[in-house]
Amino acid sequence: MSVVENRPAKLFKFRSLKGDGLMFVKDILLRRRLFCADYLTLNDPLEGIVMERICRELKLQLPQINTGAFSFRNLWIDQKSIENRKFEVKNFGKQPRVCSLSATIEHPLMWAHYADGHRGVAIEFSMAGNLGDCARAVAYSAGVPEFSTADIKMLKPSDMLLHTTKPYEYEQEYRIIQDHEYFLLNNAINAVYFGSRTDQKHLIDLEAISRPFVQFYKTEIDPYSGMVVSQLID
Repeated sequence: MSVVENRPAKLFKFRSLKGDGLMFVKDILLRRRLFCADYLTLNDPLEGIVMERICRELKLQLPQINTGAFSFRNLWIDQKSIENRKFEVKNFGKQPRVCSLSATIEHPLMWAHYADGHRGVAIEFSMAGNLGDCARAVAYSAGVPEFSTADIKMLKPSDMLLHTTKPYEYEQEYRIIQDHEYFLLNNAINAVYFGSRTDQKHLIDLEAISRPFVQFYKTEIDPYSGMVVSQLID
């Protein structure tokens, strides 16, 4: 299991501008808040599931053994039995809500999956304020994480939602986990990055409500590395 250990100075929220997407982006910029969704809407079906590893000590009696010269009776051997029992966040009552952010702006799959195929935006937030206190790194494992009975008794639903599977590791995800629908920001919104396919009219629209407090960047895919690079828009 691996965890992003070096805490980043900034995080990014990727958004589509399709449908109500532009309205949601304006809501972030004007009201300085992040929507926290029901965790069951997250992409990985294994979200919020952990396994309790139950280890039982057993004593097994062997049948009588006759070797011709010797006879053995009432032989016992020690054996361990390992069982797994599934625990799910949804069984804990009130469901926590999650806002997903990323520590990377460069990975093209983030733009492909979460910004409408490079037609959306990514909003950059400073970690200097309450976001830095509340956003927690996600750990990635090959499958559903396992915990001993002693450890699982200490787990909170929020702890269970800080694990997901290896295929999502490229996201470098951080999560805000809370009961409320919106997380209110008291730290800076640094910049808005526009995808390489974003319509120019959206740039003009968002500039009107954000300048001069927010910087704007255009992005493109580097043909040599395949990663996303950005350039400041004057």
